[in-house]
Amino acid sequence: MLQFFNTEGIIHQTSCIKTPEKNGLVERKHQHILNVTRALLFQSNLPLNFWNYVIQYAVTLINFLPTPFLKNSCPFEILHDHSFNMS
Repeated sequence: MLQFFNTEGIIHQTSCIKTPEKNGLVERKHQHILNVTRALLFQSNLPLNFWNYVIQYAVTLINFLPTPFLKNSCPFEILHDHSFNMS
């Protein structure tokens, strides 16, 4: 795994177990993903066994929506240097 991280330019950091307060940024993003997932499940009236599909869709939505933190660009555009084609 370490070789993959190095080839992709990923800085892999670990933290102590059972200390979520040390990963505030990650914990907040995780909470955001779960909140969007719950909202989508609730609004769509899908059964809970579709949870895994809805969470993938929630992450896709978050990555393709513009955000003011990225000067109204979406994370996809920042990572891939081109905009997402909706068609």
